[in-house]
Amino acid sequence: MVKVALPPPTANVLPQREPEAPPPPVVFDDVKEATSLLVDDLEKQELRRAYLEKTGPAFWTLDDAKEGKQGLSGREDPPGMPEVVVTEHHPEHFRVRVAGSGVEVLLYVAHDAFAETNRARTPLLRHSGRAFIDAGVSLPPGAQMELSEHRAGLRRAVVRTDWFSAEGALHETALGRVFRLEAPRPEHHDRWSGSFDCTLAGGTTIYAEPDGAEVARLEPISVPCSHRSDLGGWHRVMLARGGFLIRGVVRADRVTLAPANFGFGGTGGSGWWGGTHMTYRYLWPGDLLLSPEDPSVIGRVTARRLRVGDQGGGTLRRVYLPLPHWSFTSLRVDEATMMAAVDKEARYQGRVTFERLQSSSGHKLDELREGLERRHDNVSRCFDAALRRAGPNAGFRYRVVVRFGPSSTATLSALAGTDPRLTKCLETALRVTRGPGNAVARFELGLTPDPLVGP
Repeated sequence: MVKVALPPPTANVLPQREPEAPPPPVVFDDVKEATSLLVDDLEKQELRRAYLEKTGPAFWTLDDAKEGKQGLSGREDPPGMPEVVVTEHHPEHFRVRVAGSGVEVLLYVAHDAFAETNRARTPLLRHSGRAFIDAGVSLPPGAQMELSEHRAGLRRAVVRTDWFSAEGALHETALGRVFRLEAPRPEHHDRWSGSFDCTLAGGTTIYAEPDGAEVARLEPISVPCSHRSDLGGWHRVMLARGGFLIRGVVRADRVTLAPANFGFGGTGGSGWWGGTHMTYRYLWPGDLLLSPEDPSVIGRVTARRLRVGDQGGGTLRRVYLPLPHWSFTSLRVDEATMMAAVDKEARYQGRVTFERLQSSSGHKLDELREGLERRHDNVSRCFDAALRRAGPNAGFRYRVVVRFGPSSTATLSALAGTDPRLTKCLETALRVTRGPGNAVARFELGLTPDPLVGP
C-alpha cells in the first residue's frame, strides 16, 4: 500500500500589524509681518541663528521661493560664515534677517545654503563616541566646525578658533542648520570669562588625564585659565571664552600660577561705493525699504546717511544699493520717505557753513568755495565727534585761513565755543590739496547743531 504523505501543517499566521500612522506634520512658522521683525530688540526676542555658508538664490517672498522664481544672485561665498537671525522656519526655506552695508533686510533662503552645526550645547566626544570624564570641550550652541560624512550615527568634527583647536565626534542627532542661543549675546560675547588665577603658555596641549588622550591644543598665544587642582607634575585647569568651556590637565611647566588679566579686542570696517551718471540720495536710520515688485516692507535702513542711487519713479521711488552678502539691487522707498530724507540731507548740509568768504590771492570765489565744499563731510565728522563730547546743543564758530595746494594748511581762531580736539580735527579736515594752486581763502566757519540730524 502506498502511503500518501500528508501536507505539512499550516503555519500559524499571526495577524499582521497595522501600519503605523505617519507622524503628525511638523508645525512650521507662519509668515510674519515684516514690521514685526524689524525692531531694535529682535536680537533678544529671536534667539534662533544659522550660519550662511553660501549665498545661493534669495527671495523676498515665500511663494517666490517655493515656485523657484528668479531670485537674488549671490555675489560670492561669504567669508567666515556670517551669522544670521532665523525669523521663520519653513519646510525648505528659512526666512532670515541679514544685516550689514547700512541696512537690514528679510530674505527667504534654502536650507542647503546654511552650514551644519550643533543645535544646543554639546560635549565634543572621543572619536569612539564615548564622553571624556571630568575633561573635554563643551561646545556652545552653533560652534563653527568642519564635519565629516555620517558614520554609524557619528560625525567627526574639527573645531578651530583663534585660540584653540580640537577634534572628536558628535552624534548625528545633535546637528542641524539652526541653533538656539542659550541667552541673548552680551555686548562682547567673545570675551574671556571666569576668575583667572593662572596662565597657559601658547601651544599648550590639554589632555583628559596625565599622559592621556588629547582634548584640545592652544594656538601660539598665552591664554588665561582657572586652576582647579595640583596633581603633582600636572595641573587640572579650566578655560572659558566665547561660550567654549575646556577642562583637562596640562603639564606643570606649561602653566603659571598667578593672577592673569586679559582683555579683548574687536574689528570693524566700512566701505563706500559710487560711480558716474547716477543721482545719489542719502537715507536715514529707520527708513523702510520696500520690495521691488510691490509695496510690501522687506527691510530698513540702519546707517546714518546711507548712500543710494536714485533711479526715480512715482509714489514708489526706486533706489539702487548694495545688500550684505548679495550683490547690488534695486528696491523701493515710499515717496514721502524720500522727500523726508532729502529734507534731512539739506538740514545736515546746513549745519556747516563757510561764511564771509574772501580771496587773498586773487582767485575766483566760486573756485575757492568748490574746494571747501569738498571738505564738507570731513568737517561734519569732526563736528559730530564734538557734539558727542559736549552735548547735542553745542555750537562753534571759527575764523579760518586756508592755503590751497599739496602743502595745504589751515589756521583756525575760535570765535564761539571751545574744544581743542575739534580745533585739531578741523585743521586736518580743512586741508584742500586739490584746488587752484597758491590760493588763499579767508572765511568764518559756522557749526550749528540740528537735533533732527544730530550726531
